[in-house]
Amino acid sequence: MIKLSNITKTYKADGVETNALKGINLTIDSGEMTAIVGTSGSGKTTLLNIIGAMDTASSGQYTFNEIRVTELNKNKFREFRKDNISFVFQHFELMTMYDVYANVEMPLIARDVPRRERKKIISQCLEKLQIADLASKYPNHLSGGQQQRVAIARALAADTKVLLADEPTGALDNNTSNTLMKVFNEIRDLGKTVIIVTHDMNIARQCKRIIKIDDGIITESIEKS
Repeated sequence: MIKLSNITKTYKADGVETNALKGINLTIDSGEMTAIVGTSGSGKTTLLNIIGAMDTASSGQYTFNEIRVTELNKNKFREFRKDNISFVFQHFELMTMYDVYANVEMPLIARDVPRRERKKIISQCLEKLQIADLASKYPNHLSGGQQQRVAIARALAADTKVLLADEPTGALDNNTSNTLMKVFNEIRDLGKTVIIVTHDMNIARQCKRIIKIDDGIITESIEKS
């Protein structure tokens, strides 16, 4: 499904170049749950952003199924992201002026899903994440674990092929983190591809494969038997 060939990413600021990614070659199969691990500044979030079409590579080829992502124009690039990728961000990125129901509804409105169908999908997602009783509450009134479940429900409602999570358990305690990892596994069981960036090896070990990155280079790929 996802194939990166010799991907590089260079940032330029004040006349200084920073090579965040240095010739990344990576293939991730459909329905695979993969962890990308590395220290701060290793390039793992940059890699996730390129896979998620939140950023563009400086060089190399990114292919998603038969789509040559690196060759898309700006409009097609945005359409590709909307149609194929969902994000779960480290700090949840919920809209604080909207309740839980409205937050989960957002990607459905963006896709012009009819109101009756939206209601059904939202109900299913909230039930799956065990937060149906929180539908009318606002993010500021929720715990960190509850907010993360809302963020996952929103991503699940979008019904894209790929779900990307950037340090999704970074602000959570161990018990809540492990519970959410079970949810990610359930999403993987639905046939979704799940990619998680994390610095926590306990979280990474719950994935089928661990990709280690250091200084913009993949140094190791470990797959469970």
